[in-house]
Parts: sequence; C-alpha cells; structure tokens
Amino acid sequence: MYTSRVITLILQSQTILCANIVHFTFQPAHPIPRQAGQYVMVFAPNGESRALSIASAPHEKTIEFITHISLSSFKRSLGELKPGDTIEITEPTGNFFWPDTIENPLLIAGGVGISPYRAIWRDRLHRKLSLAAELYYYAHADQFICTEELTSLTTLHPEFVVHRVPNNLTEKGSIKEFETRSQRLVLMSGVYSQGSPQDFAQSNYSDALEREEALFIEAARNLVD
Repeated sequence: MYTSRVITLILQSQTILCANIVHFTFQPAHPIPRQAGQYVMVFAPNGESRALSIASAPHEKTIEFITHISLSSFKRSLGELKPGDTIEITEPTGNFFWPDTIENPLLIAGGVGISPYRAIWRDRLHRKLSLAAELYYYAHADQFICTEELTSLTTLHPEFVVHRVPNNLTEKGSIKEFETRSQRLVLMSGVYSQGSPQDFAQSNYSDALEREEALFIEAARNLVD
C-alpha cells in the first residue's frame, strides 16, 4: 500500500532516443517539490507500477523519465501513451543525492541509470554549485543517451569528467578499477539500484537489458561493500 499522495501527470511528448529507449515528458497540474536524484512510483494505464528516477531538475516545470520500452507489460503500457493521456505517480522519494558540500565524487551509471544524474547536474548548474566529479557511464555502444548534453556540459565545465565505456554490462571485471577509489563518495545508478539484485535475478522479467543492468549494479555495489 502506498501512503503518499497520488499525483496526476499529463503526457506532453515521448521521444525515441535510440534503440528502445524513450524520453517521456509530462506536465503536472501543480509544481511538485522534490530533490534532484529522487524517484517516484509510476502507475501505468494497465494498473502496473514501477519505480522510475526523475530525469528533470527540481526547478524545471516538467516531470521527465528516460526508460526502456521493452516486452514487459508495464513498459508496453507506457509506450502506448499518446500526448494528452494521463498517468499517476506517488510523491518523489529516495536519498540518491550528491550533497552540496561534497566535491569530486565518483559517479557510476549503467544504461538508463544516467537519468538521475541528468537531474542532478542540471540542478547543480541552476544553483551554481561545483560540478567537479568523475562519471563512468557504461552502456552498449549504440545506447548511450544524453550525449549532446554531456558534450556541452564537459566543454563548459571540464572539471566534470565523463568516461563513456561501451561494454557488455555483465562483464563484472570491467569495473574492477573502482576498487581503489572507495575513499571517495561513490554513487551508483541503474534501473534496479533501489532494489536487491538477488531478488531481481530470481524474478520473471524477460528483458535482457534490464537483467544486465541488475548484474551491473550487483558488481558495482561489491566495490564499496
């Protein structure tokens, strides 16, 4: 049972970014207080729900999500939305934050796990906070997103260092280099970063990309455990 207030969103647009990754832009009836990096439970028209990170910053009027449109019934239901259609979400929650006073954290993103970082860097730009950080962004070679925005960001703010790593996310050895960085603040983001990778591995999801992202999160967590 969800005890938080349910909020209605109206779909403005959905844009295919690459492959089966879609960027959804919704308009809430009223501003939604939130912090960059938080997520909401999204209730699809078919009645199913899933946690999705908000990809837009708190000062922006829209609520945006970036996600795979896969064979799961929840994702298919989202993909069938048309502009003007509505969905419901819970109030934003979660503690995935880059604290204002922390500089040079290590940020790790797998696939569409770049979404909360998009909200975070936009928020820090808006509030004129330091962007000194190092981002390792893992994805399949043809599925990097936010590339133009990241290029512009790193050009204007070279202190924000981005490493794009084309890789099969199931190759756990590819992130061994992070073991030596555990003295820094480390943030890790993936579709299932809020849940247990072990629980996910025992579930019935059929989307191969989502399974790979769960394995990535399991491997990344081992670096700081």
